[in-house]
Amino acid sequence: VDGVERKEMRALHAEHENPLKAAAVIWISFMLAAAIPIAPFYFATPGSALPLAIGLTTAALFVFGATKCFYTKRKWLAGGLEMVLIGALAAIVGFAVGSLFGIRTG
Repeated sequence: VDGVERKEMRALHAEHENPLKAAAVIWISFMLAAAIPIAPFYFATPGSALPLAIGLTTAALFVFGATKCFYTKRKWLAGGLEMVLIGALAAIVGFAVGSLFGIRTG
């Protein structure tokens, strides 16, 4: 490993020196993101809460996926659609597992 690579590795490692700070950022991010699909059930009417939650969650997933592309240098549309697809698959799996254990919705 030459000097330049060693310097880059130290710079990358320095970003992760404080595990408590990293944990706090992850926790806050998770709590904010988790509020998106839950919020409509507190503020909307019962009949409109589910469609609103699905719409807001889909939009948020797309924005998160598209924003990720600023760092990964991929196309923003592909990144947004990929994140929506992953979220939809996670919802389907969650619904299937809930159904398997007899958990009813609605």
